[in-house]
Amino acid sequence: MGRKTKIALVVVTLLVFIITPSAIIGAEWSESVGLLPGSAIIFAANSPSSDIIMANLMKVFYGDRIGICDGTADQAEINTALNLGEYHVVLQTGDYFINSSISMGSGDWLSGQGYGTEIWIPSDFNDNLYMVVINNSVYSTVSDLQFNGNKANQERGQQSAIYLKDNASHTKIINNYIKYMRTDGVYVEVNDTPYDVEISGNIINHIGDDGIDINAIQYSFITNNYFQDCGDNGIDTDLIKHSTISDNVFKSPIGGAGIELEDDNGTGYSEYNTVSGNRIEGATGTAGIYISEGRCNTITGNVISDCVYGVYITYLSRLSQSANNIISDNVIDGSVNSAIYEDSYGNFNLITNNIVTDSGGTPIVISGPDTIEHGNIVN
Repeated sequence: MGRKTKIALVVVTLLVFIITPSAIIGAEWSESVGLLPGSAIIFAANSPSSDIIMANLMKVFYGDRIGICDGTADQAEINTALNLGEYHVVLQTGDYFINSSISMGSGDWLSGQGYGTEIWIPSDFNDNLYMVVINNSVYSTVSDLQFNGNKANQERGQQSAIYLKDNASHTKIINNYIKYMRTDGVYVEVNDTPYDVEISGNIINHIGDDGIDINAIQYSFITNNYFQDCGDNGIDTDLIKHSTISDNVFKSPIGGAGIELEDDNGTGYSEYNTVSGNRIEGATGTAGIYISEGRCNTITGNVISDCVYGVYITYLSRLSQSANNIISDNVIDGSVNSAIYEDSYGNFNLITNNIVTDSGGTPIVISGPDTIEHGNIVN
């Protein structure tokens, strides 16, 4: 490239910087200084053509901090940007097709433009894939993205949107739209006990298994999410402790439970959690809220309708009892069987001040000899 050509390219690029509205790039772009430190921008193959032209000019100055995808294996450009360090990587409007995981490290923030940014599993992929993996990392954030598992065009494979593996403390998964996954929407599988995990403001629907499947987190928050059409549970927890599950909405069909508190292995408890302010409709598998291997949980202020059971208390492994749970101030309507059912593996629970209407079976069944039931209103 000749000297005059280089000068012309620099002039054109500077003009683009001056006249381009910052909204095209997003929050990481400043008209006065260009691309902000600690950030990178990725463009989809079908981003607006004017943006692609600008991206090619910007790449002269910023190198791998500007990624331009081609619609095939787009995780390559995204991972390149993430590997630069503790970066906020912003995906611009468009469709991104990946055939391997996007891998995030500690301090990484991956975000998009909301509904305008969609990450896809290609048709006929038919293999296992976690779309975003956060492995042994802390302070990571995934926000404002759409994840499309393209379930109708897959015949096999375990496929989920976001996978947290091992230490995941201070992770945030917020304001994403997760849909058409063959397996789970969000899957948390850890060998230690991470804390301060926030999963909030997400829309999760058309999921083959659990909307959110969480194992062994503490002092965390699952709030203000919307679930519909989950093959099994809306929220499935194992060994979750000291955490809050609140203000979520579950809409029919939910194939298992709306919210499940348990330990699959029967070796411990989900305990000291608060489940409050949730609206659960049409959980047809077990119950609106299913407690197995759960103790010292507070289940309060939830509205549960048209489920097989409203609240079900048991200890599935039969090794001990689900005990010292408080079930209070819930409104439970239209249960196929009982609104509140405690079998012989529940005991020492307090069931009080609930409103129960239109149950298909005995409204409240208590089997534990030391469980207290009073002040409930049954119609």
